[in-house]
Amino acid sequence: MVHGSTDVLQVSSREPSELDSALAELREVATLQGLVREGGSAITMIRSCACYGAELDSIAEENGCLHIGPNTHIGGWELLRLFAPNRAAVQR
Repeated sequence: MVHGSTDVLQVSSREPSELDSALAELREVATLQGLVREGGSAITMIRSCACYGAELDSIAEENGCLHIGPNTHIGGWELLRLFAPNRAAVQR
């Protein structure tokens, strides 16, 4: 299996209906396996990429940075932690 084609994703919500909606939308773009749900949180494994375009960690690596997982998604934004040898690598 190619790295990047499998992710573990945790989705949390204060409202059960929002969690149901988020999981339904996720099922439209990805194959979920092993869904575990407890309270307002669900953890699943995604067997297909739910991303569009280039993967951010690949872009970081191409510019001399090391991606430190896991990625965090908040309000539609994907946040990455990077280790960079210098400021120029981050700016690229």
